[in-house]
Amino acid sequence: MVKLKVFLALMLGIGFFGFSAAADQGSFLQPQEAINLVLSEPLQYVGSFFPRDSESGKIPSCLYRNSKVTVLYDYCTKSESLALGLTIHSNDLSRGNIRMYAEGSGRPVSQLERPEYLRYFWKIIVRPNSKGYRADLSAKEYSDYYEVQSQDQTLGCFIAEVMNYQGTYLNCFNEFEKQLASWGPSANVFWQKPSGEWYQMQKVFRRLVEHRR
Repeated sequence: MVKLKVFLALMLGIGFFGFSAAADQGSFLQPQEAINLVLSEPLQYVGSFFPRDSESGKIPSCLYRNSKVTVLYDYCTKSESLALGLTIHSNDLSRGNIRMYAEGSGRPVSQLERPEYLRYFWKIIVRPNSKGYRADLSAKEYSDYYEVQSQDQTLGCFIAEVMNYQGTYLNCFNEFEKQLASWGPSANVFWQKPSGEWYQMQKVFRRLVEHRR
C-alpha cells in the first residue's frame, strides 16, 4: 500500500512526506460543489506567478478569487494550452482544496467533451490545505505557499484511471478513509460524466485570461 501511495504522489505531482491528517479537517469539497462556488460570484484577478515546475518556470499560473473560493488556474496564457489544471480552495479552510486536471490530444480541453480526454490524465484530488494557507493570500504569498504545498502535501482522496490498474481508482487514505463513503459516490459520478457547469467554468476562465491586460 505504501508503494502505491508513493506512486500516486509522484503521478499527481505532489510530495510524499507521510499521510497524516490535518487536525481541523472537515468534509472535503465535492467537485460539483466547488464549481458551484466558483460560478456563484464574479471572480477577481489577484495576480500571477511562474511555478518552478511548469515548463521550467516559463508558463504563468493565475490566482482568482471571490468571497467563497480562491482558484489557482494553471497555463494562464492567451494562447490556450492542451492541458487544463486548476485548484479550488474553499474560503471555509476546513474544507481543504480540490484539484482537477485534464489533457486533450490535438485540441485544448475547453474544446473537448469528457470522452475525448486523454485516458490517464483526467484526475481529481482533494486534500487539506498545507501549513500557511490563508484565504487572503496575495499572488506573491501564494507563490511561496505553492512551494510548501508541492514539497509537503498529504493525500486526501482522489479519483483517476491509473495505468496497470483495472478500471477507475477511487480512494481516500489513512485518516481520510472515513470520507470515502461521503466523497466517493458523487466524485465518481462527476468524474465519469462532468456536469454542464464544468464546461461553463472552463469558458469563464478562458474569457478572464483572454481579456486580462
